[in-house]
Amino acid sequence: MAIKTSHSQNNTYIACPTHWDMSYNQGYSNPIEGASTYFGSAVDAAVGDMLEGKQDWLKTFYDRWNKSWSFGKSTQIFDNPDIIYGHKDFDVHVLEAKDYPQLELWAKQLNLIASNSTPTPLELVDLYKTCAEIKKNPFKNITPDQLTYFNRASWLSMKRKGKLLLNAFHTQFYPKVKRVLATQQRATIKDDVSGDAITGFIDMVLEIDGYDKPIIFDLKTAGMPYSQEDIDLTQQLTLYAAMKGNEYNTDLVGFVVLCKNIPKKSVHTCDSCGHIKTGRHKTCDNVINGNRCGGNWTETVTPEPVVQVMIEKKTPQQIQMLLSDIGNIILAMKSGIVYKNTSKCNDWYGARCPFYNACHNNDYSGLVKRK
Repeated sequence: MAIKTSHSQNNTYIACPTHWDMSYNQGYSNPIEGASTYFGSAVDAAVGDMLEGKQDWLKTFYDRWNKSWSFGKSTQIFDNPDIIYGHKDFDVHVLEAKDYPQLELWAKQLNLIASNSTPTPLELVDLYKTCAEIKKNPFKNITPDQLTYFNRASWLSMKRKGKLLLNAFHTQFYPKVKRVLATQQRATIKDDVSGDAITGFIDMVLEIDGYDKPIIFDLKTAGMPYSQEDIDLTQQLTLYAAMKGNEYNTDLVGFVVLCKNIPKKSVHTCDSCGHIKTGRHKTCDNVINGNRCGGNWTETVTPEPVVQVMIEKKTPQQIQMLLSDIGNIILAMKSGIVYKNTSKCNDWYGARCPFYNACHNNDYSGLVKRK
């Protein structure tokens, strides 16, 4: 029987064949998912619209960050209890002034503050921090209302991060694009003899300033910037080169990375004379009419997102080696080689494997099966 696989499916099999079997063969899934997956999809959709010349690309992100569409299925993002947020998803410095009345409204709706109170922005942020500390402490039980406030504040913060990252892409990278050859393009390699195939979606194929060949790009929203090792060892981009390199006459691949943990620029300004701090003085050191000002510093923190672009050649040898590895993986799948990689049981991308109870205790509660 022929097998159709993908880069992500292969990675799952390598990590734990039993996890792969339960997910792809038996059709089980965990309804609880991380918000980062949906955030990345919303950013991808907006960038695709931008590259296609559409003017409402930011609205596309907002719409997708409220309700995501994938393979014809819609998923409500806002207030979805099955979507979990991390503690780094919230960043007070990306919030806009209009966000604080919204946070206040939610806090009052959830009875976390008195309905007749007028909280300051700092108090609303402190409320989030309180909820976050309780959520993080395994010896405390967070209330449903506290968890809802934590999730809503995180969702709002990520909405602002998306806006900043997309604007950075538009100002820092988009002007370098000379020609758009493809966006969100489905790609397949098929063995005509066995019928086995591997498929994927390529985010964008672009001609950009400074390069004489098109570049097959994958867009990433990541917590941290990528290292050189990430592109040197990437199998995903090598696979994309195998799929589309000949069609576009290129051996160049690349990552465009949008970092969700946005760098900040901090400026201290004297609240008395407006002097900008350049040293380590605790009070303003500006000299006016022979006298030291001595005013207090006021700090202003400004997010400054950076678009990271990494480009590299993939050789025919690298491509052939990868295709050989994929052939071995497919052969193992077809041979029914399934075993538990117990080293992944409590470290499935930083958490316990969602199939742990089913795998070890035959307990399938909490899982859903695709029809």
